[in-house]
Amino acid sequence: MLTEITSALSSLKVATDIVKGFNSLKLETAVKEKSTELLNIIIALQQSIFSLQAEYEKVLNSKSEIEKELLQLKDWERTKGKYILKEVATDVIAYVHKQQKDSASEKHWLCANCFDNIQKESIYQIRKRGNIPSHIYYCPQCKNEILVKNACYEQPKTLVNRRNSGDNWATKY
Repeated sequence: MLTEITSALSSLKVATDIVKGFNSLKLETAVKEKSTELLNIIIALQQSIFSLQAEYEKVLNSKSEIEKELLQLKDWERTKGKYILKEVATDVIAYVHKQQKDSASEKHWLCANCFDNIQKESIYQIRKRGNIPSHIYYCPQCKNEILVKNACYEQPKTLVNRRNSGDNWATKY
């Protein structure tokens, strides 16, 4: 009987160890389930972070484009402030530099159509020299043409060709 009791106790101990094993297996399974759940949450969080990074990059690009546009608008306003709409000949208007000086860079006419509508500085070019008192000018941007008779604003003269003049720098040295 003592052996049977010892055997029963030892069987009970084995059964207890088995139950403890089941409990630890149950605990490991729960831990594995929770770690899998936590891993899924981490993956979802990582995807959200990637989406946020992409959105942030879009916002930065948009901000950069808006800043460029703002700079262009400020530059255009500064340029626009240098010119005034003026009648350069009878029934012919163009933008001219406000401070007309002897500088050739300030003696030009700008197409009013391009200046007002597409915000470009398009300088009228001479297409055809007519009789002494009239000339045809055209805008290279919008192809607008104007006939100027007895201009009240002098267009710049062509530059002097110095190649054939006696002031050749190569002969001086």
